[in-house]
Amino acid sequence: PLTKVACGAIAGVCGMTVAFPFDTVRRNLQVATLKVRHGREPPGNMVAILAAIVREGGPTALYRGILPNYLKAAPSVGISFATFETLKPWLDRTDLSRLAGASSSSSASTERR
Repeated sequence: PLTKVACGAIAGVCGMTVAFPFDTVRRNLQVATLKVRHGREPPGNMVAILAAIVREGGPTALYRGILPNYLKAAPSVGISFATFETLKPWLDRTDLSRLAGASSSSSASTERR
């Protein structure tokens, strides 16, 4: 199980590394929208915001604040991955369609009342 946690943690860190620059741009667009309400110039589009971030702070500015997200994502994704991989054999053996059928038939009887 510890290997599965480690693999999930590595996957979470890799995913966070790829997605974080887009999250940085999104946050800057949200803040820029608030500034427009206070009489400032509109922010432009995603590419303009991305270029402005890199121009002002270099490429590393896209990753400013990533460490706390790593500390959150690594254990979270690691535990989720390990849990899923551990339960997967049980899920494969379980007839989930039967469980779904039981659930829908009980809701149908409730609707008739």
